[in-house]
Amino acid sequence: ATLKNKYKLEFYTTENDVVKLIKTEKRFVYKVLSTFALLTGARTNEVLAACYEDITDGVWTIKNTLDNDNVFEPNSAKTEAGFREVRLPKELINILHTWKQIDLQKKKEGNLTRIFNLDKHNVIRHLSIHAKKNNIEWKGGLSPFRKLSSSLVFDAGNLTEKEFRQRFGWEDLKTFRKHYQRQTRKNLPIVDNAFTELNTIASDVLKVANDKKQN
Repeated sequence: ATLKNKYKLEFYTTENDVVKLIKTEKRFVYKVLSTFALLTGARTNEVLAACYEDITDGVWTIKNTLDNDNVFEPNSAKTEAGFREVRLPKELINILHTWKQIDLQKKKEGNLTRIFNLDKHNVIRHLSIHAKKNNIEWKGGLSPFRKLSSSLVFDAGNLTEKEFRQRFGWEDLKTFRKHYQRQTRKNLPIVDNAFTELNTIASDVLKVANDKKQN
């Protein structure tokens, strides 16, 4: 196999992998983070810079990022295509509402409040250790969530090419085809409703969130 093909094989993440990773996660902040990353398919820097104020009527406006030193940079999406809107599933909205109420370590950035008070290095380390405990090949922090999310949406075929590119912040499909695309039909007999099963995970996370809220 070429180096390129070897790279793809090493980072092939299945739906079963992420289901197991999220369900076995004991730290609730990472359970919410993983669910958010999976259902939005956003970049690591975008997810960790997401603020509650960026979400209006169930739509997340992606515009902030973290730089390589974990410094919050408002209105600094990677490219012009990076400035975009992503509609969030109802289950995820409910999770974030509950998480906001129980999170005692909120991170303020001026007049904004970040959803996740985490830095990239800790996220990469935590997910790597957690995945290893579950015998899952995992590298790149939140990147495998983005790869699987974009592949599921692409294979479902419910979006036009333009809509697909807009959702994931790509100016064209070159990056997706070269580094992200996974043939999910290999492990998903039905992909027409790509996130149906994944949304049930979100419901499970919400149940845990409500239990924590009541305690």
